[in-house]
Amino acid sequence: MREALERQYGDVINLGPVETRLSILGKLFNRLSLFFFGKNYDYTRARWYAKRVSRIASKKLKTASPDFLVAAAASPALAYLENIGVPVVFVSDTTFTAVTGYYEAFSNTLRRSICAGEKLEALALNRSDIVTFPSQWAASSAVNDYGISPRKVHVIPFGANIDNVPSSKIAISREQSGECRLLFLGVDWKRKGGDIAYEALLSLEKNHNILAHLIVCGCDVPEKFTHERVHSVGFLDKRIDEEANRLEQLFVTSDYLLLPTRGECFGVVFCEASSYGIPSISTETGGVPGVILDDVNGYLLPLSARGEEYARIIAKLEHDQSGYRDLCLRARTDYESRTNWDQWAIRVGQLVNDLEAQK
Repeated sequence: MREALERQYGDVINLGPVETRLSILGKLFNRLSLFFFGKNYDYTRARWYAKRVSRIASKKLKTASPDFLVAAAASPALAYLENIGVPVVFVSDTTFTAVTGYYEAFSNTLRRSICAGEKLEALALNRSDIVTFPSQWAASSAVNDYGISPRKVHVIPFGANIDNVPSSKIAISREQSGECRLLFLGVDWKRKGGDIAYEALLSLEKNHNILAHLIVCGCDVPEKFTHERVHSVGFLDKRIDEEANRLEQLFVTSDYLLLPTRGECFGVVFCEASSYGIPSISTETGGVPGVILDDVNGYLLPLSARGEEYARIIAKLEHDQSGYRDLCLRARTDYESRTNWDQWAIRVGQLVNDLEAQK
């Protein structure tokens, strides 16, 4: 995001992350809450903490004197920010209401923290001049749950988080490997639908006579899913050159990105797959439809779909080499025109210019 803004508009000054010693106190409160109530206390959403963070951010903002402010996932800092003086662009992949009712992790949070988070989100959204999300799912929440005017809410897809964009030749020359290599890339086996990906592997052999391989990267494979064609790579850190190169090779050598996720606010990994010309097969849930377009860069199945339904889509593509190649090319074209950070930054700049022209 930052690099794309720099390429389009020049110098970008980071105002965050905002550090404060109050985080030590907040972590203590959270431990006490877990001990006495068995629930998390989200101090980052507390009014006392957000006000302190906003004061620090205000001082940095005054020194920086920017042309416009991009507040990325920064509701606590933005909520009580004063004397801004420049256009504010709110950027997030979800709203607080949407994610608390969606991710299981929030089910163990104090009601007090949930209420505080709702208030902060409302304040941040209302302080913003332009509100952007990468999916209609999140944008609709801002309008319907927070009463934000649809005129200032915009859907702009995020981009792939890759330092070196792969050559388009990789997508142009992509052919099926002959091994039906399914890449499962995620840090949470359960939430990303690992059991369904495993079912798809078995169904491809049993019902479609295809001996596929499931390559799991980012998480450990539970023992019950051990199989001779399930290959566990473990977690790869992009900041380490050797591991980044290994991840790149996984994209180059895989035929499909298979991620039957149970919950996803967007899914930058799908943008990354498209950059390599890899079709993504996932779930119609949350913000995923904001990145995967049916028959453009992959396919979406209902949340109720199980392994055999995923296997049928994969088997159909495996028996249609020409259709597979065309899908790979469309995925790369979609990346170049829609799901990269430069396109995101250009659109944000256009919105800021339009806002300034209206004054």
